[in-house]
Amino acid sequence: MTMNEKKPTEYQGLQVIGGGLPRTATTSLHNALETLGYAPCHNFRMHIIGDTLPYTHTRTWQRLFDPQTPKSTRRALLHNLYTSTAAPAAVDCPTCYFVDDLIEMYPDAKVVLSIRSSPSAWKTSFAATIGRVATPSMKFATFFFPGMTFGVIPLLTRMDELSQRRYGCAWGEEAAYERHNEWVKRVVPEERLLVFEPKMGYEVLCEFLGVEAPRDGEGRVSGFPRVNESKGFERALGVFAWVGYGSWVLVIGVVVGVVRRFM
Repeated sequence: MTMNEKKPTEYQGLQVIGGGLPRTATTSLHNALETLGYAPCHNFRMHIIGDTLPYTHTRTWQRLFDPQTPKSTRRALLHNLYTSTAAPAAVDCPTCYFVDDLIEMYPDAKVVLSIRSSPSAWKTSFAATIGRVATPSMKFATFFFPGMTFGVIPLLTRMDELSQRRYGCAWGEEAAYERHNEWVKRVVPEERLLVFEPKMGYEVLCEFLGVEAPRDGEGRVSGFPRVNESKGFERALGVFAWVGYGSWVLVIGVVVGVVRRFM
């Protein structure tokens, strides 16, 4: 039986929670979960980068990272966010930072902690991609992109602030990766947690979730999705930089022209 065959008609909350940090094959896990019927699966790329004016979804997440937000309010907002997308599963950031809330909100949900081969491998991948987004140079370059200026970058900043409060270090450090994984293992009951790498395949994931593994036309278990967004991420940042700096040149040129005209 697949998850689709037993999915209730009304939204019942999260059934699968991704506890792994970004750059731990979360997109591969996202695709695998949707293949298994846990769709739509909430993730950063689709629901944060894909957010549109007035960026209600992303701004709500920003509020959730405020340490002054009461627990009851935080949990109500979390539930509303997932309800608004009808997501039976959620992976990647910002979900991964709220595992402690989510396992209590959804007592039947299971947690998949995706990991990398080593902390150093994770840090290298993080630094080359998402770690470049909230830098001063990228903030300057993307100033004229409202989705970045008012949505993505402030949210990434909130995540870094949480990492420093909870783990005592910036969110791109090896220590943050290690301490986050330790935190997830500490807050999630052992019987509800799977520490997972893509090389483990569908069999391990499906056994944990209690669903059948997908099979190809010859009846063999399908290969696990392997999605590496690093190059696409780097290209996107390059486009943002070129267009952003070009916009600044244009604006400065117009201002200089106006000033000269009236001098």
